[in-house]
Amino acid sequence: MQANEELVDAEFIQVMEQVASQMADEGQQGAADRLRNLAGQLRWAFAQAAETIDPQKGNRTETYLQLIDALLRCSSGEEVSQVLAANRELVDAGLVQTIEQVAATLAQRGDENAAAWLRNVAAQLSAGLGEAATTTPQEYLTFLQEALQAASENYGVLQATYPILERHQDKLDDTFATILQQWARSTFSQANPEEVEFLAGLIEILCIDIHQFPLGR
Repeated sequence: MQANEELVDAEFIQVMEQVASQMADEGQQGAADRLRNLAGQLRWAFAQAAETIDPQKGNRTETYLQLIDALLRCSSGEEVSQVLAANRELVDAGLVQTIEQVAATLAQRGDENAAAWLRNVAAQLSAGLGEAATTTPQEYLTFLQEALQAASENYGVLQATYPILERHQDKLDDTFATILQQWARSTFSQANPEEVEFLAGLIEILCIDIHQFPLGR
């Protein structure tokens, strides 16, 4: 996840609030109030799930910068490889983006050699990450649909999705967060008010289960 980004954004909540307004206009004030309340609960649940997926989100940018500083101090390609190997848990798209930002800053300061060197490192890491990405968007979507189906079949029952979360622990990452948000936003915009309320409840249950999932920590 990008720094300070949640699983749910303002546009997603806005869709829910628009549906709630539609329900109120149709005289379903009680349902509208419930949906607005659910929107607030979802914001909290999404934030909790995001924290579980990336519990060190708040400190990650600082850690990236420390790693980049270590890379800049390397005197050989072999040393660079050793530093990256020792910090392989930090080698992700976020690191690549931060390296590019640091390179841009160095270039603005006139240090073109260091900037070019960092851009080369970023390019190599990006290529490696692309080769390592073996899980397709459809596989994430299938995981999401399985989890929501379990939540639907056991509506209101927490931990019903645990067996599915356990099978798909490798997919509890930033890509899943993005796909969940995109799927929800697209589905909500096409669903009727009653369906939105029901689906929002399923998503809230799933997010709470992700946050409380014992093997996800």
